[in-house]
Amino acid sequence: GMLTDVDDRTSNSPYMGYDKTVNNTYFNIGLRYMMFDFPAITGYNTSNITTDLTYDDAVSASSGVKNGMKVDESESNILLPSLVVEQKLNTNWKVGGGYAKNFANPWQGPLWSVYNSNTAKFQAAGISLQDLWDELKLESSNNFEIFTKYSYESFMLKNTLFYGDYKNKQVTVYDPNLNLSYYKSDSNATSMGAEIEGTYNLNRIATLFASTYYNEFEFDEDILLATNSYLKAKGNQIPDVAKFGAKLGINIDFDKFSFTPMARYIGKRYGDAENTEKVNDYTVFDLNTKYIIQKDKVELSLALQNIFDKKYIGIVKNSLDDTRTGATEYYQGAPFSAVFNMTYKF
Repeated sequence: GMLTDVDDRTSNSPYMGYDKTVNNTYFNIGLRYMMFDFPAITGYNTSNITTDLTYDDAVSASSGVKNGMKVDESESNILLPSLVVEQKLNTNWKVGGGYAKNFANPWQGPLWSVYNSNTAKFQAAGISLQDLWDELKLESSNNFEIFTKYSYESFMLKNTLFYGDYKNKQVTVYDPNLNLSYYKSDSNATSMGAEIEGTYNLNRIATLFASTYYNEFEFDEDILLATNSYLKAKGNQIPDVAKFGAKLGINIDFDKFSFTPMARYIGKRYGDAENTEKVNDYTVFDLNTKYIIQKDKVELSLALQNIFDKKYIGIVKNSLDDTRTGATEYYQGAPFSAVFNMTYKF
């Protein structure tokens, strides 16, 4: 087990934004400043504790701080600007684009866990927990997109192109020199692709909708491991990110009843950064229905997910406490399920 003393973790996020429409042009500008104070953490030896104790009693009963299981406090700050511009050209055409800087916190917990379970291996290689901890950084990305949208009577088509530049990308890597996997956040990656979506009103009660995307999300270079060797990852797709996906369905809305059958396709993925563990593509079919008993008051809904009970891999998860090559766990996607809801608004 683990017994730790974790100091306070705090964050502050002042934000300001402005939006305005001038003639047929819409602007939205935002600026956020994120400030994080990450806590100092101390791990205690629990090998001599054999009974259930309160936290304070457990610390007192411990034989002391576990060798190597202590890290200093740290801080990270990041400025996050954003901009959206949309221009209505005429009654049929609209164009626009945007930029946003985004972030993701480093997963300190999994790194602590894997080091705690494999302290001897890391220390034999001269790698301290503090060394790995100091390499943890905020993942940041610069995301750009532009779009065109065309609407005419019962038809709508929107095409979006996107590009993302990722720094300190979070990834789990397998290190053959240690024969285990651990977490790193110092990789760089690039995402680029396109999405097309459209709708078509077949008649006054039926609307056909469809969308598809392509996302080439690849590592920019090989990944430097803690043992000063490299994991071959340059040009590989980011784990658990499909390059292709699509959705197709129809919405039938008649009086108080709506009926929406839909198919969802997710393309091939990989479970590891080396792209050696392939995850097959899959297609599932869903059906959503709704009946309005009293408008804006009472409604019933029934959602049938994966109605043909397709067997597929849904979640790919890196198991950081597993010393098997790749250290990836694959979880079956949700089987056929039915969810009934009744909504009553007071």
